[in-house]
Amino acid sequence: MTQAIASERLFLTPYLLGMVSQSHIDWLNDKEALQYSEQRHKEHTLDTQREYLDNRSEHEPTWLIKWNGADVGTIAATMDPKNHVANIGVLIERHSWGHGFGLEAWLSVTAWLFCHDMRKTEAGCMASNVPMRDLAKKAGMFFEGQQQRHFYLGNGRYDDLLWYGRFR
Repeated sequence: MTQAIASERLFLTPYLLGMVSQSHIDWLNDKEALQYSEQRHKEHTLDTQREYLDNRSEHEPTWLIKWNGADVGTIAATMDPKNHVANIGVLIERHSWGHGFGLEAWLSVTAWLFCHDMRKTEAGCMASNVPMRDLAKKAGMFFEGQQQRHFYLGNGRYDDLLWYGRFR
């Protein structure tokens, strides 16, 4: 069972079906906020978000990030218990950018994962996703590798996939 996590400024609560709101869907359909995410390829609705949460397993904890009672983002991990590795992804809604919420939530989830038998966290991002690259470095992650032309951006344009990791 996913547990709530408290940090200095944030409260990460397990993201449950009944918590899905239209503002969350608006985040997922914000073209600027999702420009680096694979979620950019689909149209999101209340039903698709509920389906996403309903299909998450016990090895895929997902949290709603709250600051002063307001929802400011989501963060999720996909845990590989056989290899003791977890991949993390975060989304901060656009009006909450620039306050360090993504990094604070990331560090909190990383600590939680390390206490739950994960030996390593990892994340991948587009090479052009400078905010995520900065977050990875500030979170103590190291550059692991690059897959060239992994992401198709349209109009004959591609971007590389960069991998980052951090050991417990």
